Amino acid sequence: PSFHEQRSLSERLFREQGVDTKILLGHSNQKMTDIYNDARGKEWKKLVI
Repeated sequence: PSFHEQRSLSERLFREQGVDTKILLGHSNQKMTDIYNDARGKEWKKLVI
């Protein structure tokens, strides 16, 4: 997963636990934090090697 997929996943998991993710991510406004509140990296893709 990309850095932003990991950051988005972390934001979602911490937010579900009631953590103020704006502070956790170091953002000065909620709009910036809301960018990470999406489904990036939510679905797993199975790779066959």
